Amino acid sequence: MIGLYDRVSATEIASVASRDPQFRVPRQPTLIKGLVFIPIEGGLLVDGTAERQIFRGRGTQTLLPELFPLLDGRHTVTQIADRLPDIPVSAIEEAIALLYSRGILEEGAQATDPDWCAVFPDTAQFFHRHIDVTRVHSGAGAALEQLGTFRILLLGEAAPCGSVAEQLALCGLQLVTIAGWADKQPWPTFDLAVVPCIGGEARRELRMLDDICARRGVPWLRTALFGTKIEIGPRFQRAEVACYRCYERLHESSAHATPPSRHQLELWASLVTTEIVMLASRLGELASGHSMLVFDTADWSLAQLRPVSSPRCRLCARSNLRGDVWEAAAYEQAVTSRSKQFLSPKAHQIHHRAIQRRLREVGARYRSSPEQALPEDEDERRLVSRAVSSVMSATSERLDLRQIAQIVRRGVGYQARPTAGEPAARRWAPSAGNLGSPQVYLVATGVIDLPDGVYYYDAVRDVLALLRAQDSALRLRQILAAAAPDGGDDHACWLVLTAALGRLRAKYGPLGYRLAHLDAGVAIAQMEAVAHEAGITWITSACWPDSAILEELKLDPRAEPVTAVAAVSA
Repeated sequence: MIGLYDRVSATEIASVASRDPQFRVPRQPTLIKGLVFIPIEGGLLVDGTAERQIFRGRGTQTLLPELFPLLDGRHTVTQIADRLPDIPVSAIEEAIALLYSRGILEEGAQATDPDWCAVFPDTAQFFHRHIDVTRVHSGAGAALEQLGTFRILLLGEAAPCGSVAEQLALCGLQLVTIAGWADKQPWPTFDLAVVPCIGGEARRELRMLDDICARRGVPWLRTALFGTKIEIGPRFQRAEVACYRCYERLHESSAHATPPSRHQLELWASLVTTEIVMLASRLGELASGHSMLVFDTADWSLAQLRPVSSPRCRLCARSNLRGDVWEAAAYEQAVTSRSKQFLSPKAHQIHHRAIQRRLREVGARYRSSPEQALPEDEDERRLVSRAVSSVMSATSERLDLRQIAQIVRRGVGYQARPTAGEPAARRWAPSAGNLGSPQVYLVATGVIDLPDGVYYYDAVRDVLALLRAQDSALRLRQILAAAAPDGGDDHACWLVLTAALGRLRAKYGPLGYRLAHLDAGVAIAQMEAVAHEAGITWITSACWPDSAILEELKLDPRAEPVTAVAAVSA
């Protein structure tokens, strides 16, 4: 078996690749050009890709030396297996899947360089070594071919536009046109317009360009050099990002009378060229995307700004919102990618990594608290619609522990425990990244077989951990009932959902806060469906006093905010 330094085995990767359609394992795999393979004790070190790789295991000494010569882009996996009859086919498939996942292989049919690469061999080799950064292309040949046909219009002063055009030519971008605002000649067809703003910004002309590009359905890139500040972006494309007028409202016009030095101009041109190459080829991550990067060479600081569409903009607003919704609109736009043009397939293929698996392995909480065992499920694998039949027969005038157990399990519990060889835990309700972010606290004040108190449902151990005694449960019930429209004082149990924001933030960043509420909505809907089918009264609260609940439960709102509240009674 072959394994990686982060303890991901070839068997695991092959299993993921067989189930995940986003993994496009090469049909005719070929080793990427320009990599360096260094044998080490008990393994193999590979350098030259975006990430340095270390492979370990017996396969690095026995399988890979025989496999590498056949990874030439001319053999299919089946043909390779035929040439190596002494090695199991499964071992060959697993090794190829692992090598692909680590950026060592590309598709042979798309690895052939176009003719122009003979003049720029270093550029071609760079593309091959970094084709795995985004995985937009299966082979570097496709990305290089795209470069050769990409048409660029540079609008502005001749000197800065000429500096960018010169560097673009060295990267294989030959279809570049330079034009000025006062030129009488019509602009040619282009795939991207680039506007250098040196010392100042012609905002009237840029508004005009924004409208022209919107009518043509093509994007344009703003870039600027103001003194020591270099700005890359935003990349404007109507209906995809904020329009230029929205950007203009939020950002004051900058100006700098002193002309830039030759070194500043060269640095600016290099950064702009890199961004254009990435936009044209989608080889690497974009600096502009939805945002604007601001470099300051005076202190070498870097800031990323994202222009926000005004909720009432007639050009780029996605909906006609009412009231003061600016902050909500800004957050939604900051965490939501509107366009598939900016998506990186590689970013969505990290769930197999060891750190992502550890995020799904939820540890038990409140181990020292008294535990209340839950009645066992007769068949933990049956469908939700069938699971409530036993609950319905037991429905009476009072709620009992068995009914609560069925509801909570189907909302945030496990459908089946992870077993050896199983890549992920199987939960009843889906959640972002299968991380199981919803947490449930029960405020029980009249449930048969369950002493009054405040409990936490530990899904890992399938038990209720007693956190607070009866007096705390009565206080919480009073707090929750006061916010309920019906007074809510006769409900036997209240459910408070919180979010394990740390797990979501570790994988999704700021988007995790949005996903936490979506996960809560799914869990609430699942539990409500089970309760209603069993004839149990379920009321989801429209509002609740966050501060009072968090204070009573001793929770940190930055780590575990309240996401939903519901009342349950027979």
